[in-house]
Amino acid sequence: MRSAIIASNNSFYRILCLVLIITSLISLFFPNVTAMHKEFDVKEFNENVTIPRNDFRAIDFKFQDGKELEVIYTIQESQGQPIDLWFVNEDNYLLLTNGAQFLYLVDGTSKQVSYTKKLVVLTEHDNYKLVMTNYYSNQTVEVDIMGEIRTFKDSSEENSLNFSSILFYALIIIIIILTILLIVLGLKLRKSKQTGIIANENRSTKKAKAGKTKKDKSKDKSNDSIKKTRSKKSKQTKNKDFNKLTSKQSKTKIKSESTNFCGYCGELVDTPYCKYCGRKV
Repeated sequence: MRSAIIASNNSFYRILCLVLIITSLISLFFPNVTAMHKEFDVKEFNENVTIPRNDFRAIDFKFQDGKELEVIYTIQESQGQPIDLWFVNEDNYLLLTNGAQFLYLVDGTSKQVSYTKKLVVLTEHDNYKLVMTNYYSNQTVEVDIMGEIRTFKDSSEENSLNFSSILFYALIIIIIILTILLIVLGLKLRKSKQTGIIANENRSTKKAKAGKTKKDKSKDKSNDSIKKTRSKKSKQTKNKDFNKLTSKQSKTKIKSESTNFCGYCGELVDTPYCKYCGRKV
């Protein structure tokens, strides 16, 4: 029983060491899986643009990679002078600069503003421009523009990241399951060990009780035999004493019956001839 418990404990510690090794390997090979799984790459920008009267300036946004591009920007005219904003692609930029009709993105366009904050979502690869015009003021304006560009990954990159995330979470689930199994195994080993100890104690108690019972029985038998022997001896002693007493009494009786007086000298004699005068009694 003891050897079986020791073997079970050894297997328990081996499994525990294996789980710890797997956890260490996961931490080495997947240290930043959640960090790798970025939804987008971010690029910040901050510029100060000077626009002369009746003129314009443009900022370029190139969208060549990824499946989606977000442009978030805030514009502040330093003196509060109104300006126009036009968010266009390369072709419409050429139309705008030539005085022709052009198309623009509504989300990134504003008219006569001195401060605004915009979010433009682009899904088609192209070269885009944010055009700022100074047609309302008779002086040069200074515009502070700041923001960030978010480039979302394409589907293949996302799939690889999703696979890494799935693998990572699957390994975490496996570790949790192994940990639960180890806990259950440890509880079972402890229970079996306690059961074995209790069984051994019960066996020892039963053996002790059985030995004590046998000893008591043998002791009782010995006592009975001793009592019987003593009783027998006592009876034999009483019989001997009775026989002796009877023998003495009979001898005394015989003696008393055989005792006579000499008719010649008058002495007490117990023989057929007198010991004193020698005559026949």
